[in-house]
Amino acid sequence: MLKKVLLVVAVMVLAIGVWFVFFRSTDEPIEITYVEPEIQVEPIVEEEPSYEFDAIALQNAVDQWVANQSGNASVVIRDAEDITSENLAVHQPDESYFAASMYKLFVVHEGYVALDASRFDPDEVYVAGQTRFECLDKAIRSSDSPCAEAWWNELGKEEQTYQLTTYGIDDTSLTSITTTAQDTARMLSLIWSGQELSEYARASYLSSMEDQDALYRRGLPSGFSDTVVVYNKVGWNLTREWHDGAIVDFGDGRVLVIAVLTENVGMNQVASLATAIESVINADVVE
Repeated sequence: MLKKVLLVVAVMVLAIGVWFVFFRSTDEPIEITYVEPEIQVEPIVEEEPSYEFDAIALQNAVDQWVANQSGNASVVIRDAEDITSENLAVHQPDESYFAASMYKLFVVHEGYVALDASRFDPDEVYVAGQTRFECLDKAIRSSDSPCAEAWWNELGKEEQTYQLTTYGIDDTSLTSITTTAQDTARMLSLIWSGQELSEYARASYLSSMEDQDALYRRGLPSGFSDTVVVYNKVGWNLTREWHDGAIVDFGDGRVLVIAVLTENVGMNQVASLATAIESVINADVVE
């Protein structure tokens, strides 16, 4: 009897469950929750304007400047960011000049190469209580001749002259102290690229070239506006020679190398070339 009762109860529970599922549940509304899909939106990135050097305009500026000079001048302008590039503008690039203090540009480079190779201790006291490293800095920052001459003699004038040829600097002699605008520009490109220098040596060299005594910032640096960063080295021999080699960073990705070697031209005229070049660069924007 008990089994029959349990069987009946089980059947009734099953029947109620079936009814609830198939009938009761269909009578009640089904709540549907709608979730908005996440839409991935790519951020809008404003493209930097692209810039190009107008070689024709730069050459015209150089030609016009040269035509206004009573003395002799050689000019080379290059794209510093491309060490293998062709010159953008030139005038008598291979004419040889007495280098004056421009020889220090080459000697200091070889001094840093020697320190990078651990040939010398940079902290060794070297000249007038200054270390070897400090002498390399002062040879550029304040055109210190005793420091430069110590390195010049120790590294060997003929040896350095030969080493320069391995960089493609073929017409510079550190025995006769002569160079060309083309070779000066190549050395400046080499310094900027850091191709032969450690990062520390390159940064140290550029720091010396940027933050010099005011006496050595005449010429090209004084002709550019304050928004332009100029790393340079000058050389002069009283009023006869005024040479200037500069790496000019316009702050928008464009960097020029400018080498100007002159006789009987003067620093003010060299500064006027810088102003003319900046005018071309400011007009040379391609959106």
